[in-house]
Amino acid sequence: MKLWHYPLRQGVGAPAVPVVQPGDHVRRGALIAAAPADALGAPIHASVTGLVRSTEGTIVIEGERAEDYEKLAPAAPLSMLRASGLIGLGGAGFPTWMKYRSPLPAGGTVIVNAAECEPILSHNLLRAERQPDGIVRGLSFSRRRRMASSPSRRSTPPPSARSRRPSPTARAGATSRCTCCATSTRWARSARSCGRCSAGSCL
Repeated sequence: MKLWHYPLRQGVGAPAVPVVQPGDHVRRGALIAAAPADALGAPIHASVTGLVRSTEGTIVIEGERAEDYEKLAPAAPLSMLRASGLIGLGGAGFPTWMKYRSPLPAGGTVIVNAAECEPILSHNLLRAERQPDGIVRGLSFSRRRRMASSPSRRSTPPPSARSRRPSPTARAGATSRCTCCATSTRWARSARSCGRCSAGSCL
């Protein structure tokens, strides 16, 4: 079996607190570390079924993925969101439930931002194209929870702009030209845009 490592600090805030001990058998979905009681943080759940080998700094589980898993106990949506341990996928890893604590100001709008942050990435657009139902369900929840009164919007580059994006297989560092403002730019892993336009084709 494979060893799976779960760092106790997986985002902004204090480390999670282990609720398992070496030798414990856990199922996929089981809570293995709780959010700190008096600090910002998020709980951690096992993604595999197996035996806990260590809990010092990082929880190590010797196990494998299983079809069955433990589900969250039914509760109010915000409580379940907090119990899930869901965090943002940005650099900070901010607990998602905290973003839903308060309603938006009157007339607020929920926006889905699917723009990529690097020129060779395409995972956001692929998710929008291949799994739109999940995005719509999440958007519907966001609107209800935040009490948004305005129609929701999706912020993505138009198809014509997406077709001009550099190929993911293009060599990093190859010189190209921004097709929306004709500025010569060098596509690289750290490149974000030509810096002169916001039409989306150089992002």
